[in-house]
Amino acid sequence: MRKTAFAIVILFSILLGAALASGQSPPIPHGIDGIIYTAEEPSRQVPAGTSFIINNTATGKHIQGKTGQGPLTGRYSVVIDGNDGDLLAIRAWNQLYEATKSVVLEGSMHGINLYLMTESGNSNPVIVSNPNVTATVNIAYYYKVSAQDADGDALTYQLGQAPTGMQIDAQGLVTWVPGQAGSYSVTVEVSDGQGSAQQAFIISVSGKPGSPIAFISVPVTQARVGHPYSYQASATGGEAALAYSLIQSPAGMAIGAVSGLVQWTPSGSGAYNVAIKASDG
Repeated sequence: MRKTAFAIVILFSILLGAALASGQSPPIPHGIDGIIYTAEEPSRQVPAGTSFIINNTATGKHIQGKTGQGPLTGRYSVVIDGNDGDLLAIRAWNQLYEATKSVVLEGSMHGINLYLMTESGNSNPVIVSNPNVTATVNIAYYYKVSAQDADGDALTYQLGQAPTGMQIDAQGLVTWVPGQAGSYSVTVEVSDGQGSAQQAFIISVSGKPGSPIAFISVPVTQARVGHPYSYQASATGGEAALAYSLIQSPAGMAIGAVSGLVQWTPSGSGAYNVAIKASDG
């Protein structure tokens, strides 16, 4: 009998936080165009000759060029080989800054605009994490978006395109419980209030509803600085022995993979976010 793997995630806070595969179509030309605007004044186009590159991450092919002349100094237009569903990484840059955007290729695409800083003063945030692109029906999906900002600005997270029920919290943790199999397009955006970065990806959901895994323990949400903290995580369900892991935790926290015992000695006061995963493989 074939076993189906299931997993569940519990979230809480502690108060003190290229060869072609069989049947695949060969890459075909796709048109893509847009305008690169200045981030300081979104209605103003960047100077003529601004550099850009479009990379098809699925095929490795890329096209590099410079924006146009005349009244459309920020316009770019290229034809790139690929298949619908390929992920394109678009980047524009000048001597001081760069702007990035990820889009999923779908036919001929127009109005794919970027916003590039042209004056000193702000560095756009950069998303440095890679998304989890697989999920199972009725099993909690998670992805912790991680971004960096050279200026140290406070960052906010939001979802652009997303399936029904998907959410993202203030720390960039994406959560969702898919209800049926299929492919779902997602776009997340990180902003520092002056500039932003986007990341687009597709989640492939497989499997059929099965025996769900559920936590039966209640998290311990109080701790004292310098004193050992512990919480016995416990879950039931699945088709095999459950394994526990931390997917979001403060430095120094550990969990027993088999026992589910969380241990930690906090070194400073504050609120610390914790996410625990229980999986049957």
